[in-house]
This record gives sequence, C-alpha cells and structure tokens, in this order.
Amino acid sequence: MKSYIPKDWRIWFAISLTFFWFCFLAIYIARNVGWSSFLNLPIEEMGTFLEGAFAFLAFLWLGVGFFIQQSVLAEDNEELRRNNLHSEKQTQAIAATEMNARQETFFNTAESTRRQLGSIAGLLFPSSQSPIGNENYTSEDMEVFCWRGY
Repeated sequence: MKSYIPKDWRIWFAISLTFFWFCFLAIYIARNVGWSSFLNLPIEEMGTFLEGAFAFLAFLWLGVGFFIQQSVLAEDNEELRRNNLHSEKQTQAIAATEMNARQETFFNTAESTRRQLGSIAGLLFPSSQSPIGNENYTSEDMEVFCWRGY
C-alpha cells in the first residue's frame, strides 16, 4: 500500500503552521480562559470564539490550495503544449505519407498507362500494315513481326 506524503513545501509549511496554531489556541485557552470555563461557555459565545480561531486556518488553506492549483494548472498547460507539438508532428507525418501515397499512385498509373499505350501502339502499327490493309506485309511477315514484339 502506497502512502501519500506531500512533496510541496507549501503543504509542509501549512501543516506546521496549523500544528503551531492549535498549540497556540490550546495555550491561549488554558492561560486566559481556562478549560473548564471554556467548556461551560454558552453555545453562541463558543461559536464566535471558534469562528475567529479557525478563520486564520481557513484562509491559510485557501491560499495554499490556490497556489498548489496554480502550479498544477501550469504543469497541465505544459503537458497540453507538448501534446499539441506531438499532434502537429503527427499531422505533418500523415500529410507526408499521403503525399507519398499520391505520388506512388500517380507513378503506378503512369506506368500502367505507358504499358497499355505501348501495347495498343504495338497492335495498331502491324494492323495498319497487314495484308488486309494496303498489303505492304505478308502474313508471314506479320507473324515474324508480332513474335519479335515490335
């Protein structure tokens, strides 16, 4: 089981001051009022005394909480800044990957088009010169021409 020990000096300062404040109140009550007289005070007088006695502690812990929250918010803002930088780098990497994919698609399409146009041109030329056309080539010439892959 992990015990929670505060590491912030402000918490230790407030804990120490709270302890000394309780000691001061105990000494004050013992010397000036007396414990038996204090315990026999009417409820409204005891409430008034306790309001004044604990107001200091309330403001002390309010201030400590404020400053600790301020430091935590500063840490959170730094973490958000780091996350934003990381997200920006990821966005740039995704954009670069997308550009690479587009270029690769373009080059693949260009290569496929080149092959298809080469095949079509290879078939168009012999078909225009076949014996059925203007009869410049014989059927044997066409066979040789097509097998060589001109």
